Amino acid sequence: MHRFIKLLLLLTPFLFISCLDIVEEFDLNEKKGGKVTYTFNLSQSKIKINTLLKLDSIKGFRIPKLNEVEQKLSEAVKELKTKKGISNASYSVNHTDYIYTLSISFSSIANLDNAIQEMSYWKFSSWKPTKKFYELNNNVFEKNIELIDLTAQQEIEIKKNKETLQQGNYTFVLRSKNLLATKSPSDLNISGNKKAVMLRKSSYDVINNGELTKIAVVLKD
Repeated sequence: MHRFIKLLLLLTPFLFISCLDIVEEFDLNEKKGGKVTYTFNLSQSKIKINTLLKLDSIKGFRIPKLNEVEQKLSEAVKELKTKKGISNASYSVNHTDYIYTLSISFSSIANLDNAIQEMSYWKFSSWKPTKKFYELNNNVFEKNIELIDLTAQQEIEIKKNKETLQQGNYTFVLRSKNLLATKSPSDLNISGNKKAVMLRKSSYDVINNGELTKIAVVLKD
């Protein structure tokens, strides 16, 4: 969800007063290519958001226009389609319930990571990735989570809005044609048929604790 970093920053005011659910879903095929879908879901707080959108700013944060959010998604999709190993990229927007989705089909984990690393966004960002986002080595899938420094104002808002942030969630799901075995973290859950894993943490825990630095899953032959 790394091109979504910009979108997350756009949604910062919504994040602090709303229940934001972020879902990252991988579906891997036999050749370990597949599809990844990133979803931002603010539907639980649409009444608050409808009110918020009438303002220009709140708590020092500018309120983004809905067309700005969709524009960022459109730009990401257009560029992703030009990357090697990316066979399809698309987005959907539900402005009624405030649900934003980006889907990418890829031929390999390496191609997916390279496509994200090569996005032009990083040229203009003050934060640069220092390691791979996704890796697949020796049948171990790894998602690396690189922490981003928060401003003093953002840290204050996170502490003030702990209760709201605890109501939102980050969910990671990986489904595979291969049998899977969990590796880390310890609360990564595996399905009964051993072909799917899931991790769910509150938005507050992900943002504030900084303990979630890697998700690792073994893909058995």
